Amino acid sequence: MHAHKPISVVEGVRVMRLREVCTRTGLCVATVYRLARDGKFPRPLKLTGERASGWLSTEIDEYISGLVAQRAKAATAEATN
Repeated sequence: MHAHKPISVVEGVRVMRLREVCTRTGLCVATVYRLARDGKFPRPLKLTGERASGWLSTEIDEYISGLVAQRAKAATAEATN
């Protein structure tokens, strides 16, 4: 029996492989894995055994949106000073 709750997958959600994640985010492989290890980036899903991994496209989109929100917040803070 699995202890994890199933993820509700909606139409349009894709599993992205590492090369696509790096292209989409502009991050290198080492940075993707370091940030994921440190809890600052979505963790990969194990697709098969130990070798094949992927990331949910929605989680990568949320990560990028979070960066945009941080930038906007910083710009607002600078403008008020």
